[in-house]
Amino acid sequence: MKTPKKRWMVIILVLSLIYLIGNSVSIYRNIELLFQHLPEEYINYSNLYSLDDAFSNSTLETDKFKSIYNEQVVWVNDSLIAITVHTKDSLTDKTNVSWYKINLKGELMDSITFRNEYVDNIDSYLINQDKNYYTTWLMDGDVTPKPFRLIEGGKLLEKEEADVYLKDAVYSNSDYFYENKNDFENEKRFKKHVAYKHNEWFQFYTKDDLQLTVNRYYSNSDLEFKDIGELVYFYKKDWYGDHFPDFTLYINGKDPNHWTGTSFLNLKIKDEILKIQHYSKKYVDDSARKMPLNVYEGLNQNFYILKMEIDNGHTFYLIK
Repeated sequence: MKTPKKRWMVIILVLSLIYLIGNSVSIYRNIELLFQHLPEEYINYSNLYSLDDAFSNSTLETDKFKSIYNEQVVWVNDSLIAITVHTKDSLTDKTNVSWYKINLKGELMDSITFRNEYVDNIDSYLINQDKNYYTTWLMDGDVTPKPFRLIEGGKLLEKEEADVYLKDAVYSNSDYFYENKNDFENEKRFKKHVAYKHNEWFQFYTKDDLQLTVNRYYSNSDLEFKDIGELVYFYKKDWYGDHFPDFTLYINGKDPNHWTGTSFLNLKIKDEILKIQHYSKKYVDDSARKMPLNVYEGLNQNFYILKMEIDNGHTFYLIK
């Protein structure tokens, strides 16, 4: 007959075996990490967020553009590319927006900056809907603000009239407009509508409760960026996999079993190879999470634009 002490020892032994069997894969993966070492050839790879170091050790010429937002790089026409960049003004803490024009040789042709203004790029125009103007700078270098054409002297249009102007507009938007704002006795609110069609910008007004269908989403012609880097090594640091017992509810879903660690990437630009490392994940099917880095390759490989995502913003390198 087993004593209570022996009975508890058996229970503990059985539970230990169940735990070891249930976590055998995880135990093996973690023991495996103890015997890993980083090959010497990867020690001097540049960190993804310090690419200036990688370029300083190459013969490539670069111009750097850093934005606090995710940005577009678009075709202005068949011979011009535009990069948009938003920055914080260090003195006023306001947001500035700049555009940079690049020709098909990869040469930086011109730039323009709007300080503390909300300016957008629609087709080949830069527009400020708050201040009711557009410029043709992207097309011809003219920085002169040109006013939107005011329909019927600014009188309030009825729905049938407004629909005529909005019909076939490739872009349109609306916002509220105030007369005598903050004067509670005399304040009046209207709707201001801005539209673009047949290469013309115009605006008109309606009552503030008039519902019209607008087309706010204009798709500029974006450049095609590709992932051309070669993952040459992954250094495993930690293992995250199934474990027993597991009482997690996984309300937001479960990440597949994976390692975290460092990806080592070779990025070939012309005759140079940029050697880059970045914290990443690798899954058991041998796939690794891609680096937040893509490249546009110019015609005849005469220039490149490297785009990388950092802190919810984009950094661009124009490479020649």
